[in-house]
Amino acid sequence: MSRRVIYSASAIKDLRRLDKSIAKRIMDKVEGLAAGKEIAVTPLKFTPADLGPLYKYRVGDYRVLFRLEGADICVDIVAHRSEVYKVLRRR
Repeated sequence: MSRRVIYSASAIKDLRRLDKSIAKRIMDKVEGLAAGKEIAVTPLKFTPADLGPLYKYRVGDYRVLFRLEGADICVDIVAHRSEVYKVLRRR
């Protein structure tokens, strides 16, 4: 089963801030997740109510926070593991 990946404006901004090799690795992993190759995703326990259920996906030292909307993966936040939850609180 293949899903479509949609990056939010803030996720694109997050990816542009990263080194190109790291951003490419993250995008490749998310595409693998969409193609059904990866299954190691975890629901986020404490999610702001306005965002709905979020999932986290680990790519090295980085975390990708995303929502599942039908057949789409909507990527909301890409950040280093030490910063991702601080970023989540700010958005």
